[in-house]
Amino acid sequence: MSSKAPQDAAQRAVLYVSGEESAEQVASRGQRMGLAINHQELFVYSATCLDDIMKEMEDMHPQAVIIDSIQTVYLEGVSGSAGGVTQVQACATALLQMAKKLSTPIFMVGHMNKAGDIAGPRVLEHVVDVVLLLEGERYQSLRLLRGMKNRHGATDEVGVFQMQEEGLMPVADPSVLFVSDRSLAAVGGMKVMEPAADLAIAMAIVSSLKDRPTPTDCAFVGEIGLGGELRNVPYVERRIMEAAKLGYASIIVALPRGQHVLGQAE
Repeated sequence: MSSKAPQDAAQRAVLYVSGEESAEQVASRGQRMGLAINHQELFVYSATCLDDIMKEMEDMHPQAVIIDSIQTVYLEGVSGSAGGVTQVQACATALLQMAKKLSTPIFMVGHMNKAGDIAGPRVLEHVVDVVLLLEGERYQSLRLLRGMKNRHGATDEVGVFQMQEEGLMPVADPSVLFVSDRSLAAVGGMKVMEPAADLAIAMAIVSSLKDRPTPTDCAFVGEIGLGGELRNVPYVERRIMEAAKLGYASIIVALPRGQHVLGQAE
């Protein structure tokens, strides 16, 4: 990693702007993790003044820019402190204009509040083209990368990563981690936010009570109401496609009255 970029090399490099740590601290972490980083491909610039950062961007004209984080940078002449509503909105707008001017993609790292939303004004989400959420449980090594907004594509895919000694590494086959043959396990704790998981959980409980295994190639999707009624869930076709990717031959779902989905997952 380098903090100074020759012009020819800079145009092929990624500029990482650290607003919380010095370039030496970032480099030290990379060395501890054993990362082999080509100093001609990644340049680290430690700064919080966005005016200086944008000047560096214009001088370098890098392939991509990472701002870590949008809550730590500020614009001179704009009221409020870094991370405040006024500064975050102004900085995001200025970066959007710079991205268009240089035709350079800019990744803005943002903090999350306790409610799980992006800290700062909601307008920040409207300014950008794509919003990605990286989340994970405190006691687990897995991290999920979800698309919350995408002006240029779908948001129904999830990237699965696992924290290892060398950093976050992609999980090639997530089904090995998430798919269990006939059991329901909650080792380490589990928080279920998806109502469509109700039917699968209920089937696992019934399977245990009856001592009768459910088919290993069958998935269950549906919400169960307080009265025990089975409710339909949205995006049935997408769920069937994902079940097929995970190797399921059939899927049992609750459908609205009059709606039919023919065939098995292929």
